[in-house]
Amino acid sequence: MYDNINWILDKNHTPDNDFLSEVTPLLERMRKIISSEDEVYYTGYIENLKIFVSKNCVKFYGNSLPKYFFGNNFDTMTRINVKDAFERISDTISLPLDKARITRIDVAHNMAMKYIPTIYLPNLGTCRHYERLPNESSLYYRNKKRQLIFYDKNQEAKDKKFPIPILYQNSNYLRYEIRFEHRINKQLGKNEITVGNLYEENFYNKLNHVWFDNYENIYKIKKINLDYTMVKTTKQRLAHALLKDIQSGGGLVEELNRITQAQKQGILKPYEACRLRKLASDACKNTLFTTENELITELDSQIKQAWKYNQ
Repeated sequence: MYDNINWILDKNHTPDNDFLSEVTPLLERMRKIISSEDEVYYTGYIENLKIFVSKNCVKFYGNSLPKYFFGNNFDTMTRINVKDAFERISDTISLPLDKARITRIDVAHNMAMKYIPTIYLPNLGTCRHYERLPNESSLYYRNKKRQLIFYDKNQEAKDKKFPIPILYQNSNYLRYEIRFEHRINKQLGKNEITVGNLYEENFYNKLNHVWFDNYENIYKIKKINLDYTMVKTTKQRLAHALLKDIQSGGGLVEELNRITQAQKQGILKPYEACRLRKLASDACKNTLFTTENELITELDSQIKQAWKYNQ
């Protein structure tokens, strides 16, 4: 479940240890850096873990925990795997890490899909409190605290020239991850999050639920079925016309983008844009002219399966 994790072991966590003399001899590809305040610190690697060392702290950053533990970040780390990984790191550097504070957490799962993952992405619509940012091969939802990302995991590995484990080759793996990047303590309702919290059952389950709930909050786009023979009333005719216009304009996401752009340009007032967004969204939920999207049905099932697996 976990992927990239950043953590910092401060001097007050282990006052009897001298970070510079104890940790820097373990570093590979070490660089010595002198700051503008003449403070000396070092960067380097222990195995594939990036590390920053100063007299006041040891910082691990930009590290994929499953890549360290399994040699790849396709496999999912269980709570026990996480504990074993940190115990191994702690033994390597001879420092207690359970009290180290966490500054970033990525939670992710890979789902085996029937089709190429990019086919599913246009069917994920807007999400409240997030900006939707589509790319050619991925889809981001972003706000000031965190990101949700959907992308083709196999293609990412190929682009970065990472080896793909045999179990995952010749398959379509869609990855959905949530990145807690800023103010994560407040996001997760704790005064401080430590390494020890990562393998606590309650905390682990909470992250799994947050991962699932954020997916559930994304608007899922239904298939539009413009069967004119279903039109019997004036209200139905208006709904049919609106859906036809939305469909010809590229779908609901494009319609909402046009409304937002008009608001930014001052063409629409905020309350007018809000009403038009609701009108378009409600039209696309019309049960008379829309049907369930089989791609979303499959993705919903895979997301729910991953969520239940990690409970």
